Amino acid sequence: MSIIDAGFDRDSAAVPRCVGEDQEVKLFSVWCPLVLAQAKKRIPPQIESRSIVIQMDRIGPGEHVDHLRPDRLGHLVDLNRRCVRWVADHLAELKAADPTMPAGLRSRRIDKWRGLLAIADRVGGEWPEIARKAAVAL
Repeated sequence: MSIIDAGFDRDSAAVPRCVGEDQEVKLFSVWCPLVLAQAKKRIPPQIESRSIVIQMDRIGPGEHVDHLRPDRLGHLVDLNRRCVRWVADHLAELKAADPTMPAGLRSRRIDKWRGLLAIADRVGGEWPEIARKAAVAL
């Protein structure tokens, strides 16, 4: 869990490890977005405080969900390319953004929602309101 815990902030997301014959200590970056799924147990509090938790339920009687096949994701390639391009085109303004936070968010909750709210504000339309409602609800 220490690697996951260390990966929250890009500027300080590094863990020391000994490498090579001389066991030289080197820092390794561990920053990255991460998705964790866990049945029944809760994740440790220090990880949960840095997370956006989405409760999931089992499929109920009569419900149907299409299976996601890892070998059949070709239809998502164009969407991925377009998302990467959009971020590249707007990266400077997203980094500089200081979105208005909904009442009740503070500390780490602000940290974890800042980027998502900046994206919602940039996209516009109904997304800023939807994102802020989600931030409060989640």
